[in-house]
Amino acid sequence: MSVCQSSLLPQTVKLQLMEYNRDDTSTSADHKALARFSLKGKNAIITGGASGLGLESAFAFLEHGADGVLLLDVSEQNLNQARSQLEKVYKGRNILVKTTDVAKPESVQESVDYAAKNLSSIDIVLPFAGIAARTSDKVDWIEAWKRTIDVNLNGVYYTAVMYGDKMAQLGKGGSIILVASIYGHYGSAKVPAAYCASKGAILNLKTTLADKYAPEKIRVNSISPAFIETPITQGISDEFRKGLVGNSIMPRFGSPTEITGAVVLLASQGGSFMTGTDILVDGGYMPSACHQH
Repeated sequence: MSVCQSSLLPQTVKLQLMEYNRDDTSTSADHKALARFSLKGKNAIITGGASGLGLESAFAFLEHGADGVLLLDVSEQNLNQARSQLEKVYKGRNILVKTTDVAKPESVQESVDYAAKNLSSIDIVLPFAGIAARTSDKVDWIEAWKRTIDVNLNGVYYTAVMYGDKMAQLGKGGSIILVASIYGHYGSAKVPAAYCASKGAILNLKTTLADKYAPEKIRVNSISPAFIETPITQGISDEFRKGLVGNSIMPRFGSPTEITGAVVLLASQGGSFMTGTDILVDGGYMPSACHQH
């Protein structure tokens, strides 16, 4: 049966509805707008949370009222710095960090146990840890391939399933948001093959997990960014940057904050009828590329 013929959301499954009433005249329009995207009472777990899209998403979640966040990353130093940044702005929130290597399932499971013990709930999961390993004098192409797949695909799968199963056990539903890429939609010789392959796999994984967890009221979606200013893109020369974005409708790199609108949408009740879908946040790169081809 094709995806178009099957339903990711059986009619017997009712995901949470908006927590506001459009016709309630006693509530202001501003309050209704806030309620649509409010994350009050929610907790989020973010891998790759010490920097880039992960850290910006943590800021966005707390801005929208989340009770707490758990940041997971391989660097304890970077995690502590990230926690300090968040605590300066959001005093009194439950901001936790834990060193975690997503390529190791036992490390991911330890983080699940930690989250269940130290957070009041597990509502939102962002498996955002990712790398783009390149070959060099010290890294051969086989090692680069294995490491990229371990983090970008295996790590995402371990995180999504282990936390998904835990959320299913808790019985309160939730949202899992994967990060793919425009290079998941098509490959490019400009980008490591393992990166393109891993992100293409994420798009299929997202659909499979959306189907798997729909009966548990857990939505699974993905975002596909284009070129974003993150640690992965640091060190790229100006000339190479121009070559990457030259064909885009908006010929520039995006900032991590420009990704968070889509992330908050998918995490909140604003996206309550969205699952199994991918949102392009690419400055018009894909429409331009498709037109040219």
